[in-house]
Amino acid sequence: MTEKKKEDSESSYYTPVQDYDGKAVELPNGTEMSEFAKTHRKEVSDAALRYFNKKYKIKNAKITNLVGAEDAVVAHISSDQLPTFYTSVIVFVKNGVVNHVNELEGNVESAIMSGIYVKAYEKEFQNLENFCKKMTEKYPVVGMREDAIQRVFDSGVVRPFFRVNILKIDAPATYDSFMKNPLMTSGELRIEIEEELKANDPQIALTFFMKKKHSPPDEKLGQQIIQDFKQNKYYPPGRYAVLLSSNEILKDKGDGKSYKGTQLGIDEIQVDIKGR
Repeated sequence: MTEKKKEDSESSYYTPVQDYDGKAVELPNGTEMSEFAKTHRKEVSDAALRYFNKKYKIKNAKITNLVGAEDAVVAHISSDQLPTFYTSVIVFVKNGVVNHVNELEGNVESAIMSGIYVKAYEKEFQNLENFCKKMTEKYPVVGMREDAIQRVFDSGVVRPFFRVNILKIDAPATYDSFMKNPLMTSGELRIEIEEELKANDPQIALTFFMKKKHSPPDEKLGQQIIQDFKQNKYYPPGRYAVLLSSNEILKDKGDGKSYKGTQLGIDEIQVDIKGR
């Protein structure tokens, strides 16, 4: 294969983040069910929301995408009852008919817990949002488009520059309290969370994309962003990865082509709970 053909082949799999809308996201062996979802959208969506609403009783739930899988359709769901979070349920199809609905163990609960966490630390997350915005003003970086986020992600709280993931088992009493009383305030949630949460439980990944189209991540720029992050204060507690991604995104998964920066479990940045 010539170098040009290789580049053309790669370009068919990737697209600049500014152009990425998430419509090409797919799962293995999902072509048939993707077509089924297109022709049975209402049936699949209604089944997914019935299951979700009955089991979790979360308000303002809506379908953000239907992705074909093997013998099933993965229904992506979002809700803004808490700070907006994303999750999914699996609608199984048998003989061309919606059969039953299930979920990956812990996936929905983790997404709800992530929303609870963001609500409990809403001021700190606003500080994090402000930091990300300042980085776009200071450096040639951008975030992911909102429409791409809605179609691609189905786990936790996701924003153009960061993702939050915390499991129910990290703060089970807080989760149960919220499910019993969804009107709990940010302050009430925070008090409960800080009684049982360890600072290393929440995982927060910051991802900035190179603004220049088709450009790889600039390691020096990535280090500058990391240093700026370390100099600021009042972030939500947790373990942080701070990444600078290439401009290009893998169309079927929504992942950057390559990254520079810190990694969770290797050289993550720890922000402790105040007073610990």
